[in-house]
Amino acid sequence: MATSNLKSTELEFKNSEGNSGKLQFDTDENLSVNRPLVCAQGIACNSISVSSNGAVTAASIENPKRWAFGKTRAYWYPGSATPTNQGFTVASINSGSGTYYDTTSTTHNVVLTNSTQGQKGVIYKSLANYDNWELRAVVRVVPSNSDGDGFWIFGNCTSGTGVPDTDNSEFSGGGYAAYIHRYSSNGAYFRIFNGTTELYSKTEIVSAVTYDSAYHTYSFRRIGTKLYFTVGASGSAYPPLRYEVTDSGSQPSGTNYGVGAMTGDSVSWQIVGGIEIRSLSEDSSVVTDEVD
Repeated sequence: MATSNLKSTELEFKNSEGNSGKLQFDTDENLSVNRPLVCAQGIACNSISVSSNGAVTAASIENPKRWAFGKTRAYWYPGSATPTNQGFTVASINSGSGTYYDTTSTTHNVVLTNSTQGQKGVIYKSLANYDNWELRAVVRVVPSNSDGDGFWIFGNCTSGTGVPDTDNSEFSGGGYAAYIHRYSSNGAYFRIFNGTTELYSKTEIVSAVTYDSAYHTYSFRRIGTKLYFTVGASGSAYPPLRYEVTDSGSQPSGTNYGVGAMTGDSVSWQIVGGIEIRSLSEDSSVVTDEVD
């Protein structure tokens, strides 16, 4: 039978095999143990060992399951080489589009669309099929007098050059996409797709933070079957946004992650100033949904 014995500066435990372990707190205010200390999930380390001479050894630092502890799979920011050198593809989807990496003066960024009609462009990278991932993109939208069309952030896609279909409410990339459509003539809206399936729709843009000509950080996150989309609003006169949805159908297994944009009859400069994809390999049940 296991027992415990409390003394003035010591707590002693004995297991059913008669082996003892001690937790001591001495008059010099030192806390010590004489056995390996194994910790449960949810704290910084899985195991901490304290030797007889007081040396502390920590191992398996992987908890808590926060995104700050996830693995960065790919990133590009101004100052970290070119997007191509970082493994990203920057491409025009259709002929006549002017998607390019701009290195003018102090404005290094990726221009997906400019003030020309009928453009479609993307920046993306092919990685792996992750169940728990987050894509963060720094995006700036500078609208013309008549703003359009919009941009999307995507992941788990079979194609890096898929586009949303504004008429049929679907996405041709074969995976997840969060789309902000701002062309008011056929209705401004926000949608989340899993390929040809529309998972979420909001038939208005509830904050002008998505087209106020400033750079903002957009986050598209998947945790198992749950999808989260957030827009930060630091320095903006408009509030942030957050949308979320559960995908109860079949989850996609594509490997492409990125940002795309297009113009139609109405136009806007849609610019990416940074992109990062991170993932966690743990089961989705232990991953925390939080912005770090």
